[in-house]
Amino acid sequence: MRLTFTLRQAGVEMIHLTVVRQAGVALPYTGRTSKGYQPGEPKDRLRILYGPPDEVITIPPGTAEFWWYKGVGLVVSPGEQTIGDERQARLIVVKPHLSLAEVRELVLGAR
Repeated sequence: MRLTFTLRQAGVEMIHLTVVRQAGVALPYTGRTSKGYQPGEPKDRLRILYGPPDEVITIPPGTAEFWWYKGVGLVVSPGEQTIGDERQARLIVVKPHLSLAEVRELVLGAR
């Protein structure tokens, strides 16, 4: 599991949680959002709890996508992404109501 804090003068700008596990092994992180979403759960579960995302942000060339919920400051890559023999689930907390450009910069490092 990796936990990254992005700091700016005003304090914490982003908290990025990446849960990494080997195939066939249970998730090492059992925490959930305030509405009950656990990193790694599928899109259907995320949609039930939070509804449709305000924006879907993709990483070129479309290898991963992030669902952004602007009002609650939540960015999630639903389900798990397989990289080699590892599976990764990502959940990111940002300030609510940021602009799309600000979220893209934080999540993707894009300007």
